[in-house]
Amino acid sequence: MENVKCKVKNVKKPVRMCIVCRNRFLQSDLFRLQCENQKLIPFKGKGRSFYVCKECVNEKKFVNYISKICKTDKEKAKSYILHFPFYI
Repeated sequence: MENVKCKVKNVKKPVRMCIVCRNRFLQSDLFRLQCENQKLIPFKGKGRSFYVCKECVNEKKFVNYISKICKTDKEKAKSYILHFPFYI
């Protein structure tokens, strides 16, 4: 009998880090956002962006990060988050 070797490609899936909890997740499990004109928007494809996991969206720490990243006060950052469709 012949030794038959299976050639299976090692498929790597992209892993990204949540900016709030610093845990690593698959890219498909995270929200990708960006700040434009001091407003929080979904990533458009150009510019800097960041990832947030679904658990951290509801945390108070997330508001602090958004206010720093978007360079706004915490009240405006909180209103941006509340108007997003992923907010629970």
